[in-house]
Amino acid sequence: MVKTDKKYQDYVQILKEELVPAMGCTEPIAVAYCAALARRTLGEMPDDVIVEASGNIIKNVKSVVVPNTGHLRGIPAAAAAGIVAGDENRQLEVIASVTEAQQKEIKTYLQNTPIRVVLADTPLIFDIIVTVSKADHSAKVRIANYHTNVVLIEKDNQVLQACDVQSDGEEGLTDRSFMTVESILDFANTVEIEDVKPVLDVQIAYNMTIAEEGLRGDYGANIGKVLIQSNPVAGSGKTEEAIKLTAKAMAAAGSDARMNGCELPVCIISGSGNQGMTASIPIVIYAKELGKSEEEILKTINAGTREHTRILLPWNEYPADFREGLRQPINEEITKTYKELIALRHNDKALVYGDFEVLNKKKDRFVYSRTLNGTTYIVDCIRYTSKFP
Repeated sequence: MVKTDKKYQDYVQILKEELVPAMGCTEPIAVAYCAALARRTLGEMPDDVIVEASGNIIKNVKSVVVPNTGHLRGIPAAAAAGIVAGDENRQLEVIASVTEAQQKEIKTYLQNTPIRVVLADTPLIFDIIVTVSKADHSAKVRIANYHTNVVLIEKDNQVLQACDVQSDGEEGLTDRSFMTVESILDFANTVEIEDVKPVLDVQIAYNMTIAEEGLRGDYGANIGKVLIQSNPVAGSGKTEEAIKLTAKAMAAAGSDARMNGCELPVCIISGSGNQGMTASIPIVIYAKELGKSEEEILKTINAGTREHTRILLPWNEYPADFREGLRQPINEEITKTYKELIALRHNDKALVYGDFEVLNKKKDRFVYSRTLNGTTYIVDCIRYTSKFP
């Protein structure tokens, strides 16, 4: 692929659109960004806040720690952080520079200001509407389809900015319909590294740093740390198993930290920090152990840092637009099991809201319980190294 090819230029632009620095889990950060924009539009500190959100946003934000808030969780905390201390010009780093004094202000604001969360009447998977008011003035901001896509800004019922939102399409982004595995690899193998180095360097630096912090600190279930501490090959040198373990543990540690309040940024892909880390951290670890050059590392990450990281799992049948080159046979038994587990979770609140306790964590086994109103479930997760018996 030559540099003058339109596909080449599109791929470079897509990388810039996909590899975006973000603080913490991206959905609460998007809520904070939307709230910060609403506060700026209002022009004063609101005394009433309504956050309308699609079900997927409510689910993703409900129990996640919002960075730089003193371990506050959920949509009200995210909205309060954006209103009190957010810098809307930094988008997904909107609350990256919150001070200790501002953290106290956020908690006080939460205690004294009604912040209502409402399920939005929307067909969209990603939809956030924040309405703020003070006395006789109000402001409304809507973000839809992806984390920084502002589709509506209103003040006192006067529209200041608006664009149509018709589907889950990502308006304003480079068209991805031309992408194939073949052309992605062609671009990765022929790209002039200087065209992509600035964004890939940030991805490596941010994601490796938070992974290292995840191993040092105490974050959530500490999956990365447990993998290393419980595995006999840890510290055994540069064996294949040791390298593989390190790659898995580092990626898991980064996720542990990101989802549990670590205040370091990550570089996301397709709106997901966990995807961004998965597409970069293991590659860097393997490449360094193999003695690969910086250019080889960047080209390999470039190939993995592509859209398609969140293609839907075929549930009943393949979606009409499911890319031909990425189709795989459906495993009916696995799909049936997933449906049964999801139905069980939907029908029993203990599995959703119950108190969480780790009972056992070893190399190939993780056991925990959830208890609510006298009902206890014990979940035993076993990693098989070969086919199921």
